Amino acid sequence: MKLAFYIPSLGVGGAERVVVNLSNEFSKRGHSVDLVTSDKGGKLRNEVSKDVDLIQHSPLNVPGYSSIGSVPFLSRYLKQNEPEWLYSAMNHANIPAIISGHVSDSDTNIMISEHNTPSRLINHSYGNKIIYSMARYLYPHSDCIITVSDGVKRDLVNEVNISPDKLKTVYNPIVTPSLIQNSSKGVEHPWFKSDDIDVILGMGRLHPQKRFSDLIRAFSRVDSHNSRLVIIGTGQEREKLEQHVNELNINDQVDFLGYVENPYKYLRNSSVFALSSAWEGFGNVLVEALACGCPVVSTNCPNGPNEILADGEYGTLVPVGDIESLSSAIERTIKKEINQTTLKKRADDFHVDEIADQYELLFEQL
Repeated sequence: MKLAFYIPSLGVGGAERVVVNLSNEFSKRGHSVDLVTSDKGGKLRNEVSKDVDLIQHSPLNVPGYSSIGSVPFLSRYLKQNEPEWLYSAMNHANIPAIISGHVSDSDTNIMISEHNTPSRLINHSYGNKIIYSMARYLYPHSDCIITVSDGVKRDLVNEVNISPDKLKTVYNPIVTPSLIQNSSKGVEHPWFKSDDIDVILGMGRLHPQKRFSDLIRAFSRVDSHNSRLVIIGTGQEREKLEQHVNELNINDQVDFLGYVENPYKYLRNSSVFALSSAWEGFGNVLVEALACGCPVVSTNCPNGPNEILADGEYGTLVPVGDIESLSSAIERTIKKEINQTTLKKRADDFHVDEIADQYELLFEQL
C-alpha cells in the first residue's frame, strides 16, 4: 500500500512525533511511505527512517495561514503519485489536505487527525477561530477523521457539529524500541545521580497552556529538603518562570534544562513526573513517563490524561489550578512504593505496533 503523511513542521512536538512514528512503522511493515512537509530544519527530520521518502516543499506565501499555501504542491503531488491514503495531522494541516484531495481529482482517500481540544484553541486565538469555521464545512468532506482521545472526539462534535459516526478515536503511537533504548542511557546531572535526592520532572513547551507556574508553586510547598524540580523544554515563558522561581527563593532547587535530545533517560531516573496543563489533546508525555517506569501526577484537564491514566488507576489526577492538591499528590507519590511493571504494561497499550495495527485495519475497512 502506498501511504502519504502530511505535516507542515517536523519540529519537536506531539503530533510531529506521531507522524514520524507512524511513517517509520508503516515503512518497516513494507508499505511505500512518503512524508510531505514544508519544514527545512525540524529536529525530528533526523528520526525519519531512510526508507521513508521525505518530500520537502516551499509553500506559497499566504499571510495569516501559511499552511494553505501548500495546496498547489499537495494537489500536484496527489495527482502524480496517487497514494491510497493521505494522512494529515493537526487542524492547520487538515484544511489544505482536504482541499488538495478535491482539487487534485485523485482517488486518494483523505484521513485527517485532530490532536488538540478545539474549544480551547478557538478561545485561545483568532486564527483558530477561522480554521474551525472552515472545518465546519470542510471536515465532513474527508474520508475519515481521527481523534486522539475520546475527549477530543466529544469536543469536536460539539464545536464543529460533525456526526460522531464520522469520527474514530485512535490513541497516539508513543512507545517505540528507540524510546526504550534511549531511556536506559545514563544521566550526568548530579541531582539524578544522588540516592538522597527526589527529582520531580516537568516537561513540555514553556507556554501558558502548560501552566508551569502552577508546578513551580506546587513544588515550593512540597515538604522535603531533598526534593528538586527539573523542567525540560523551551518556549516564550522561560524568563517569566525563572523570575517566579527567584521570587519564591528556590533557585538552588530548580533547574531549567531547555531542549534535550534524549528526555527519556531523565524520565527513567525521576521520582515523579508532573503535568500541570490547563488542557491537552492527548498528553504524549504521560505515556512516555509510564513507559520509562516513572510515577505520574497530572491535572485532570481536557483531554487525554484521565484516559491514559484510566481515571487514576495508573497515576494521580488533580484539578487544574489546584496548587495544594498538586503539591500533596507529588508528596504522596514520592513516598509511595510504585510497581514499575504495571506502569510499563499500561504504556504498551500505546506502543507503535499496537496503534499501527489499528490504522491498518481502518485502511482496509474504509
